[in-house]
Amino acid sequence: MADDRLPIVFKAGLRVGLICFFCAAVGGVATYAKLSAEYPSSVTFAHFATIDGRTAGWLFAALTALLAGIAVMALVRGCPRLVLDESGIAFSRCFGAPVQIPWSRFVDVEVKRMVVPSSRRSAVVDVVYVVTADGGRESVGNVWKASELEDAIRRVAARMKAAQPARRQNA
Repeated sequence: MADDRLPIVFKAGLRVGLICFFCAAVGGVATYAKLSAEYPSSVTFAHFATIDGRTAGWLFAALTALLAGIAVMALVRGCPRLVLDESGIAFSRCFGAPVQIPWSRFVDVEVKRMVVPSSRRSAVVDVVYVVTADGGRESVGNVWKASELEDAIRRVAARMKAAQPARRQNA
């Protein structure tokens, strides 16, 4: 739509954080089971390392705490987040440097379909890339529907590119 109100913000919903919390809860239950006296006193990993059952339980508990921390960070920071505004495209990740692309460097937006193989079946993932004037391609994630994201970026970019000559004439 030509009447998009800026800024347009795409952010991960609660679903991402809740999935991580669910995984952490399952991990917590598994940790409790590992620490309980009902299970063997030693655990063998990949047929070459045997460690005490309680040690394995605490290692798994640490992994669970890490996953819960990632979930809390995603919920608190509201990441990943993509913002389309007058200055350009800003993409912030939970970890790593944010990406900022001004409209003057924007050239195109692409959607690449990737197949992630698995032992049972393959998953298809659409990843959105922003192409810049220097030929670079910046991934802006795959958390949102690729077609909606592509359409929004194209609409706002066209509006901002059309407004740039008018701003130069007024200056």
